[in-house]
Amino acid sequence: MNGITKVSCRVSARIIKMSSFYEVNDYCYKKIQCLSFKQKDNGSRKSQHITHI
Repeated sequence: MNGITKVSCRVSARIIKMSSFYEVNDYCYKKIQCLSFKQKDNGSRKSQHITHI
């Protein structure tokens, strides 16, 4: 739930941006947006857009 979910959500986030799986990976999108984006894109891409979902 910590490792698999992290990787799954991470990949999903990229797919969501390219495709339209926002509804499918809604829970993942929000999670990765807050965790992944904040850690990876520390103010590079969508860091401020998703501060606290």
